[in-house]
Amino acid sequence: MRTGLTAAALIVSFAVLALTASTAAASGVFSVGIDGGPGRITGDGAIDCVRDAGAPAPVGRCSAFFQDQIICQPICIPLPPIVHVNAAGVPGTGFGFDHWNGACAGYGPVCTAVVTHSQTSTAVFRDTEAPSVVLTPTVSGTLKLRAASEDNVGVVRVEFRVRGVLRRIDIAAPYTWSLDTTGIADGLAEITATSFDEAGHSRVSSTSVTVDN
Repeated sequence: MRTGLTAAALIVSFAVLALTASTAAASGVFSVGIDGGPGRITGDGAIDCVRDAGAPAPVGRCSAFFQDQIICQPICIPLPPIVHVNAAGVPGTGFGFDHWNGACAGYGPVCTAVVTHSQTSTAVFRDTEAPSVVLTPTVSGTLKLRAASEDNVGVVRVEFRVRGVLRRIDIAAPYTWSLDTTGIADGLAEITATSFDEAGHSRVSSTSVTVDN
């Protein structure tokens, strides 16, 4: 008689434990956003969120619902869902991943988040591409210089130097300069044009000419 009561008590205890565990289940919606520039986030739940260059907001699947999993071995225990998302730059835009805000803060491009409730994380992308610059000198009385400079965001200035000395700053295209060579000592002279973009990236183009006055 005592043995039967013990078995029944075990069955009741197991049922109460399983019921209590189920009430602790976790689930929620995991949402991602994109800020700072073009980028893409892919991940579990068919998340595929893209913001193209010039677009005001991302499009695609930017959120998904995740439900806990119940593991019974033999006691049933709920495990909160784990979500993996990956942030990457859109090829050809010159922007790359910088950091996460929100639930993925502190992670690199690949984030692993435990969804115990609805959460949001935003990937921030920054300009990583230096501007291009090509210096083309021509001579017609004075030395005429033209620097063709372009950038994925925008060029803010081009600096011209002769033998390392800053001689001119041009802040508007076309980036040109008529250099009076009579103010330069004869001999070989290296002339450089350095282009700067809004993010502070720079690139240099140089050419050498022989001054003979």
